[in-house]
This record gives sequence, structure tokens and C-alpha cells, in this order.
Amino acid sequence: MACRFPLDEMVHVELCARLASELGGGVPLLKCPPQTVSYDGKCLLPVATPRPVPASVDGGVAR
Repeated sequence: MACRFPLDEMVHVELCARLASELGGGVPLLKCPPQTVSYDGKCLLPVATPRPVPASVDGGVAR
């Protein structure tokens, strides 16, 4: 059962994409959404920076 899940999801995505294409496709964005960055006329997702790894497991709290 668990091995069929990715296949089912891929089929679902393909069906949705074909339906959207038949209905006229996507709409061009006139403005970038707030969570993106505009660069060279394209909307790009910003690169995430990793958080620093804590030095101790308990957060440095002395007990």
C-alpha cells in the first residue's frame, strides 16, 4: 500500500496539469508574490540560510 502512494500522487498531478492546460493554462504573474524575490524579470524563491547548530543539547542551561 505505501509503495503505491507516490505513483498515485504522480497520476494526480498529471491529471491536474492536463486539466489546467485544457482550461487555458496558467495566468502570467503581473507582480511577484510577497514570499518571492524579483530578479531579471522573474519571481524567484529566496535561498534559505541554515540556522547555527547549538553547542549543547539542553540549550546551555545549568542544572
